[in-house]
Amino acid sequence: MSSLSNYRKVIVFFFAVVLSMKGHATWSIVAVDPETGDVGYAVASCTFRVHGIAKAIPGKGAIVVQAKSNPKVRNKAFKLLGTESNATDILEELSEEPDEPDLHQYGIAVFPGDQHTESQSLAHSGKDIPEWNGSLTERTFSIQGNTLVNENVLSAAYDAFVEDGSLSLEERLMAALLAASKAGGDHRCGEQTATSSAMAVYKKNDKPQHPFLSLAVYGLERDDAGLNAVELMNAQFQKWKKESKDRKSTQLFLIP
Repeated sequence: MSSLSNYRKVIVFFFAVVLSMKGHATWSIVAVDPETGDVGYAVASCTFRVHGIAKAIPGKGAIVVQAKSNPKVRNKAFKLLGTESNATDILEELSEEPDEPDLHQYGIAVFPGDQHTESQSLAHSGKDIPEWNGSLTERTFSIQGNTLVNENVLSAAYDAFVEDGSLSLEERLMAALLAASKAGGDHRCGEQTATSSAMAVYKKNDKPQHPFLSLAVYGLERDDAGLNAVELMNAQFQKWKKESKDRKSTQLFLIP
């Protein structure tokens, strides 16, 4: 067997293990833009990997499953997002999930559906998730977090997201994530604030497997003086804005 074949097996095994791990998120935002049809999410945490705990579906909406966020519950949430257009029904279904519902936190933003003439956003925080935790929701987006230094993390993200509505959805998502990081982010990371981050945006006619933009940073060491995952992802984002904005699909994954 060739060394190349062995290398491919190692890569496949690595990602299989990573994808099966429990995911955790500390702060996140899910959002839809009914005027453009754009949908997306941005997440960050002081964990090895946060990519995979959120999903966006063109024409449907976006959802994040965080705090405990095990694969079983995430898969159920993602399936519901693909079949339901009602955030209330999705949240009700998830609240009945028997696998420790009090340890999960959800954020949902969906486009108008058969039962709703306007977009709809909801959030839920289980009673046993780590402090500080909470959420801020508006009609088109939901911001939620846990294990935060304080409530200012979410309010900073909120203010940054709504500050300039003329910006693209991806620019507003990145601004919100950065603002939350600067406000202190995850208290486990100290001044570093985050060791993993991810963001994805879909345009109206994008295929589910081909996002307009997908960025992720993970695998950083937890160190008060270490690299900040959100700042690293923003550097990739700014590079993408200059060099790749006209591409149909851009996916960048950074493991420093």
